[in-house]
Amino acid sequence: MHYYGVAYYPELRTHEQIESDLTLLAEAGMNLIRVGEFAWCELEPAEGIYRFEWLESVVERASSKGIWTVLCTPTAAPPAWLTEQMPDMGYVDSQGRQRPFGSRRHYCYNHPRYRELSSRIAEKLAARFRDHPRVIGYQIDNEMAQEGTGRCRCNLCKRQFHAWLERKYGSIEQLNARWGTVFWGQRYDSFEQIGLPVATMEANSISPIPAFFDNPSLRLDFERFCSQSQIEYLQIQAEALRTFGSPNQTVTTNGTGTGTNSINYFDAFAPMDRYGVDAYPNLRGEDLYAASFEWSLARNVAVSTDNHRFWVLELACGGGHGLWGFEGRLQPYPGAIKQLALHAFASGAELVTHFQYLQFPYGAEQLNYSILDADGIPRRRYEEVRAAASDLREMADMLERTEIRCDTALLFDYDSLWSLGIKPVNHDFTYVDHAREWYARLLESGIGADVISAEAGFDRYALLIVPSLFVTDCKLQAKLKAYVANGGTLIATFLTSVKNKDNVAHQQSLPAGLTDLFGIHVTEWEPVFEQSIATVGIEVKGERLSGSNRHWTESLEQHGAVLAAEYMNTFRQGQGVISSYKYGSGTAHYVGTTIAREAGKEWLVSLAEQAGVSIAPFQLPSGVEVIRREGEGETVWILFNANTCEKEIAIDGTFVRLSDRLPVPNNIRLPAKGYIALVSS
Repeated sequence: MHYYGVAYYPELRTHEQIESDLTLLAEAGMNLIRVGEFAWCELEPAEGIYRFEWLESVVERASSKGIWTVLCTPTAAPPAWLTEQMPDMGYVDSQGRQRPFGSRRHYCYNHPRYRELSSRIAEKLAARFRDHPRVIGYQIDNEMAQEGTGRCRCNLCKRQFHAWLERKYGSIEQLNARWGTVFWGQRYDSFEQIGLPVATMEANSISPIPAFFDNPSLRLDFERFCSQSQIEYLQIQAEALRTFGSPNQTVTTNGTGTGTNSINYFDAFAPMDRYGVDAYPNLRGEDLYAASFEWSLARNVAVSTDNHRFWVLELACGGGHGLWGFEGRLQPYPGAIKQLALHAFASGAELVTHFQYLQFPYGAEQLNYSILDADGIPRRRYEEVRAAASDLREMADMLERTEIRCDTALLFDYDSLWSLGIKPVNHDFTYVDHAREWYARLLESGIGADVISAEAGFDRYALLIVPSLFVTDCKLQAKLKAYVANGGTLIATFLTSVKNKDNVAHQQSLPAGLTDLFGIHVTEWEPVFEQSIATVGIEVKGERLSGSNRHWTESLEQHGAVLAAEYMNTFRQGQGVISSYKYGSGTAHYVGTTIAREAGKEWLVSLAEQAGVSIAPFQLPSGVEVIRREGEGETVWILFNANTCEKEIAIDGTFVRLSDRLPVPNNIRLPAKGYIALVSS
């Protein structure tokens, strides 16, 4: 079953307004509400005094209209009585300031008493609704680490970090040796002497001392510690929900995808029932590539469950006033809301809720984006979600009997993300953007891909792309070699295998531990600034293509590899920049810079063809994406035109429309923000 609905806030509505709201939702064909994530002060107005009757009434009234409910633990918004009771539970930011009551997310996730009360409210909620047939599950908290709250620096966290380090290293001597603390005279005599990092890369945070350079090993371990601390906090609530709730109710939380990056989601969601994510793509944009990246990550974080389905617990749906950008937000292009919702379902979502149903008249998020404006009158955004719900019902059977299967994967690694954020190489380069760019090139080429972790199995993929795998160890190096030796095709990009797991530079030729896999040594490297721009020539199927280097550039020395591209000018003229090397039964390719889009796309397609990768039989204009789903001997191709203008798509083969099984011509015109589902005939 698929669930489509809204984030709803009945605590702000009267009895009569709730009735009207639920009626409008049912008439739109929506079948789910998500409620309660900021309602702790209503659910427990004083310690130990619980008032769930109002929430039960909402759940019952929604149920009477065929609407299911996801309940949220309200721990993202601790009430005033709790904050007053525990003055030491406040989150301490990178400036050393404790967050006061009056916003949200102002708690320390390691505080033992706060953890206890969080577990207790989750327990009471689960016990109260465990037997309700229309409560399908729970969202824990709300957007952990959002608004710069993922790296608490209170004294409690400092003590716990010391204990964490002692468990990891065993002795201060071992830590000193592995971190190289003799440099700059930073040797410690005890774990208690270790301070928390001064610098920060957390979203919306500012380092208190601009030119303070912490030990990179300290910083990476602090990233890991904070990630694990928040995962522990989520697990405490998950355990309470499972102990006192029903085994038929799903337990998850809503992450922020690659927006916040303060938590390793591969670890955080491994024990959850579904991967949950919030997504706010640009609804006036001309492609869905960034959203597709998030959906692919979502499918593959969720592999610990019985399928790859995920929940989108907040999805963009409007514009107008804003908050986080400190300015307003553009309204969606006509058709964009419907397209985005159906794109999520086609990509593997089991549940989608838009944020939000009705504009808040109060508080920090007042007048923020919503389906209905504050006056409650249905307008075009309401009609779009009604149309999306209708189309979802038509697609439901196909979505149930098919699934997404990819023979290409892109490796996404949190250690590399954090390490490159700690010591950036170019202000125009980020690990996430680099990974997304490679993923977009795949989509532009008609190649679907899974976004996977280093712990996932590689062998089922014909092609594996590894963008800037900056941090490696012997185990991961051996895994990459085994994949290629067994017949896989590997593409790795610049900044591969530069550091070890302690965030210390490998003391070998680069890519460290992998020079025999790629048949090259990286002999020199530098960022691409104005003075280091060079033209790169690439051989693709006997044709010479060219384009400029970007972001970072490396010179490759051949040790058995064949050069596929070289520099055509500057003092690097004639030096290699892309190489290919046969290793065992497979091939390993190394890309020493970000290459021009069209030249890089042509080269990528040629490698995919050689690797036997499935490529969609369509000539895709920019901004047009295809999702392939398979099942019961049938292949369904769903094409989405994210552009704000009509696009013509050439088709190679014979296809019929899924909706009526009528044949389609060899050239189809897809309207702005339109989609079509085709079946091979």
